[in-house]
Amino acid sequence: MDHELFLGENKWVGAGHLSLVEEARAKNDVVVASVFVNPAQFGEGEDFDRYPRQLEADQDLLADLGVVRTFLPALF
Repeated sequence: MDHELFLGENKWVGAGHLSLVEEARAKNDVVVASVFVNPAQFGEGEDFDRYPRQLEADQDLLADLGVVRTFLPALF
């Protein structure tokens, strides 16, 4: 039986996230991830618009570890 896992990431992908991806790949046939900078995580006076985003680099890192798709949700 195939095993699939969706791994949601908030903000940017860091070393801790990558270790989760490695563990997920070891235990699942398919891993799909998301990267989402959530404005609800920012308090008043914190600058959501200036928060660093490295989506292309994050997608490359995830793909290098075997993530088959990266979902990049947008605010609507």
